[in-house]
Amino acid sequence: MSVNDVELPRTDEEEEGRRQREVNFTWSDIVPSQNVLTQGQWWAPDSEEALVSVEIEFAQRMGMQLGDKIGFLVGSAPVEATVSSIRELDWQSFRPNFFLVFPPRFLAPYPATFMTSFHLGAENKVFLNQFIRTFPTVTVIEMDVVVEQLRSIVTQVSSAIELVLGVIIAAGSLVLVAGVQSSVDSRMQESSILRALGAHRRLILGGLLIEFAAMGLFAGLLATVAAEFSVFVLQEYVMEMQYAPSPWVWPLGPLAGMVLIGTLGVFSCRSVVSSSPVTLLREL
Repeated sequence: MSVNDVELPRTDEEEEGRRQREVNFTWSDIVPSQNVLTQGQWWAPDSEEALVSVEIEFAQRMGMQLGDKIGFLVGSAPVEATVSSIRELDWQSFRPNFFLVFPPRFLAPYPATFMTSFHLGAENKVFLNQFIRTFPTVTVIEMDVVVEQLRSIVTQVSSAIELVLGVIIAAGSLVLVAGVQSSVDSRMQESSILRALGAHRRLILGGLLIEFAAMGLFAGLLATVAAEFSVFVLQEYVMEMQYAPSPWVWPLGPLAGMVLIGTLGVFSCRSVVSSSPVTLLREL
């Protein structure tokens, strides 16, 4: 492929993404559905001019602008066309999308591959065997099988993530219990003084619950922010998808942190209110 008679590099070492590559393209007399022109104009119906409409991100990667001439090979035949428009489209749709679109008459002399879709019930799958025997050059892709494989992969990845999450929660719980145990002596001394001054066990347990629940609240809030930020980075920059927030995570994360850390903290400090304050005061 060339732009303005300048061959693109064979690798992307010089400029990221700007290199020789294979490109699927199509033809159309009108602007394809869910495509929006951002620059330039569409050609007239039945046009035979050597024009091409380029997808906006592809044009940016390849350094193409309106009026540029691009050259490429269709098989062994060289083809050259002028960029007449730049389009923006939704890559997340299930419609067939193409980087390059040409006038139909311009591509008429070149070989083409046609594609279509149809719905076939599971009970009629036997029909595909006869269909492929009748038309051996037709390639059939069963989308339900593809979707099922994708679901299986997502399920396996989710299970692995859940396992890692469980290990992290277990390790964090052990660290919390160890930290609380290291401060049990000082807590028992504080509890004995408070109980000697007339504080009830319920009041001391309530204070411990508030302390650890507050820790869990901030821990859950921090975990929620980190999770949403990670999802944003993965969707926007790794998977190149539109970020979809999860509102249900915001109340669930802090609440789960309060319940988990509050329960573990109070359980680890249960000996604080079960020991006799007289015995503890004598040891001071």
